[in-house]
Amino acid sequence: MSIFKGLNSVQRSFTFLSLLAVVGLPLYFLFAYRLFLIPSSGMAPTIPVSSVVLVHYTQNLGRNDLVLFLKPNQSKGEVLWIKRLVGLPGDYLEIQNGISIVNGETFDPVNELWFNYLLKDVQPNKSILNEREYQITAVQDEIQIKMTEKEAEKVVAALNAKSYERVILPKGFLQAAVYGSSSSHEWNIDFWGPVTVPARDATVEITPANWSWLKPVINGYEEANLDILVLPADNPDKVLAQYTFKQNYYFVMGDNRHNSFDSRFIGFIPEELLKGKIVHVF
Repeated sequence: MSIFKGLNSVQRSFTFLSLLAVVGLPLYFLFAYRLFLIPSSGMAPTIPVSSVVLVHYTQNLGRNDLVLFLKPNQSKGEVLWIKRLVGLPGDYLEIQNGISIVNGETFDPVNELWFNYLLKDVQPNKSILNEREYQITAVQDEIQIKMTEKEAEKVVAALNAKSYERVILPKGFLQAAVYGSSSSHEWNIDFWGPVTVPARDATVEITPANWSWLKPVINGYEEANLDILVLPADNPDKVLAQYTFKQNYYFVMGDNRHNSFDSRFIGFIPEELLKGKIVHVF
């Protein structure tokens, strides 16, 4: 027997909406939201290890969102990562002294991010050290601790340190594992770029200077297979070809800035790999 039998139009509408709420909404939340356990410290202190996060599967993403995405270039399976969305398609982005600068403006809230700090002449306090990631350096009375700028004064006082400083790699120190590093781009995790994040329908001039970071995007994700030959004697600004991007890309970073495997190593994230954003941390 139909549940609508004998009902007038108003009653039918009310019954239909009630059924939709009872059946439809749970189904929507079942497929649109998922819970994930965080196994690593790459997003600490924002998301501590072993936290559970609620992810909304959506493509409506913005700068500073904590996003869920598929790890690029997986040989098998599906590994999902969570990082902070720093650079949007078309953004002009660089990292100076460990701080990201987007479109000419400082982006990073240093009081909310972990960096490595070197504390000298310390008297170890186990209760303080057990609360955070740290390592004892080669010098017995020096310790490197991951903490925010806001936490520094409290920790320094608790350890009776005579001095402290944020650990920064020198500009011009090339880290070979860092994305885009080359003889013409001596980049590292604290000094990177500047670059323009690739955007759909944007046309770029390929030069010997930018091919090292454009090649994985153009010949990798976009499968253009351009045959670009860069010679040591080439002028870095020599235009070798032009290319128009087929999709949007994003630049992501972990909040544990000196212990995060992110776009500084894996490069730009294509929009097809982005899955959603974190809406709550438990």
